[in-house]
Amino acid sequence: GQRAQEVKIFLEIHAVDILLISETHFTARSYIKFPHYTVYSTNHPDGTAHGGTAVIIRNRIKHHELAKYQENHIQATNVSIEIENIPAIISAVYCPPKHLITPAAYTHFFKTLGNRFIAVGDYNAKHEHWGSRLTRTDGRRLMTAVQTNNLTWLSTGEPTYWPTDRRKKPDLLDFGIVKGINIRQCTVSSCFDLAADHSAIIVTVNSHITQVKTQPAIYSRRTDWEYFRQRLEYQLDLQVPLKDEYDIERAVTSLTELIQNVAWEATPKLPIPQQTNNTPTTIKDKIAEKRRLRKRWQLTRSDLDKREYN
Repeated sequence: GQRAQEVKIFLEIHAVDILLISETHFTARSYIKFPHYTVYSTNHPDGTAHGGTAVIIRNRIKHHELAKYQENHIQATNVSIEIENIPAIISAVYCPPKHLITPAAYTHFFKTLGNRFIAVGDYNAKHEHWGSRLTRTDGRRLMTAVQTNNLTWLSTGEPTYWPTDRRKKPDLLDFGIVKGINIRQCTVSSCFDLAADHSAIIVTVNSHITQVKTQPAIYSRRTDWEYFRQRLEYQLDLQVPLKDEYDIERAVTSLTELIQNVAWEATPKLPIPQQTNNTPTTIKDKIAEKRRLRKRWQLTRSDLDKREYN
């Protein structure tokens, strides 16, 4: 639908490698896909359309899905990647606001992620340390778990939640909890391109992320098989003595090398695919205008600006 198209454009414009989504509202019947990406999701344990998380990861990144964390108080989708050739877990997290999560419950969740992770999402936990307007009980409990387990946090320090009710003030609810990764190699910024009551945060990890290795091939759909046949017949030497094991082994090696070399000759090299941005200029202009209107509404909170933004 419209929201999926919006996410597709967001992935393309920002060249996103991994997108973490909180509160997906997916059920067992939900299905979504994007070109060149794989989608993993965790639904609310009661199976209805609320809560839930998802990880959308670029196919070229070496990764695999891990066990889902699927409890009433925390839902998380977990994917393992390699940062600087060392495994690390990327987790999309959602904590529904109606649950008072204890420090022990937070600790249990974080321990399932191991010793190296980035867990980003809507924690619904306010604390001035990561930039919320005020500190509440939920924030104190999460901070206790963070300090107890020697964790740290990634945050923009700016509001990420923009309630439509003008009586409520914007606040910061979305941030990351990190362990075993140098946060000085990470940058965090706000992004207002998505139409939702939560603005996105973009985390850039300035480290090497292991990519999937492409398997070498001696032929492709562009191989000229007639050229291959002719060249192989011309170069093939059938007058080879096969008197002992050494002769046979040398003949096999020679034939294998000949087949490989002729196949490579007959196969034109494919160009290396480049990352392209196919979003039409008109859509980019509309996104820029929407970003401008959203920013104005966030500053004024007026009904008129809200109508223009919508």
